[in-house]
Amino acid sequence: MSASIFLDTNEPSGTSALPNNDIPALTQSLQLYLSAKGVEVLTIRNQSLNIATPSQTAAIANSKQVALYLSICSCSLCPCSTCGCVEALVYRHGNRAAAIAHQLTNKISSLGLYNLGIRECPNHTILRRTNMPAIRLCIALPSVNPSPRVHSCLHRNIASLIGQELIPFLESSIGFSSDSSKQFFP
Repeated sequence: MSASIFLDTNEPSGTSALPNNDIPALTQSLQLYLSAKGVEVLTIRNQSLNIATPSQTAAIANSKQVALYLSICSCSLCPCSTCGCVEALVYRHGNRAAAIAHQLTNKISSLGLYNLGIRECPNHTILRRTNMPAIRLCIALPSVNPSPRVHSCLHRNIASLIGQELIPFLESSIGFSSDSSKQFFP
C-alpha cells in the first residue's frame, strides 16, 4: 500500500528569518528522504510564492486524503540562538498528532537543539481544519555562523530523523511498507 503526506514549508524561499534559507532546504531534504522510501509527498507551495490561504491549504490537504499534514516553519521563540531549538504545535494534546510531535521534538533535540516541547494551538486554522493528524514543526538552527556545509549536514540529519519517525507512523496507521533497502544520504 502506498502512503502520502502533505508537506508544507509555510515559508517561501528567501523569507525565512533563519540564515541560509534553512526551512526550505530542510523541507527539500525531508521530501527527498521520504520519496526515496516510497512515500508520496504532496505540497502546494513553490519556492517563491505562497499560493493558498490557511483555509485553502486545509481544504486541499483534506481532499488529497493523506495520512499526515506536516508544516515546517522557522521558530521565532528560540531562547538559545547558539544552540537552536525545536517546538511542535498541535490542535490539542492527547491526540495522535501530539504523540508523533513528541517523538519528533525529542529526536530533533538529540542533535543538540533546545526542546521547547509541544504547544496546543486550537485556533490555528490548518491544525483545526484538517481531517488527518496535523503538526506544525518549528525549528531554529544555531546561528553561530556555521559554514554552509555544516548547515547542509544538519538539514540532512534533521530530515533523516523526521523521516525515521514518520515511516513507523505510516506503517502502523495505513499498513504502508517502506523500501528500507534504499539508502539516503550515504
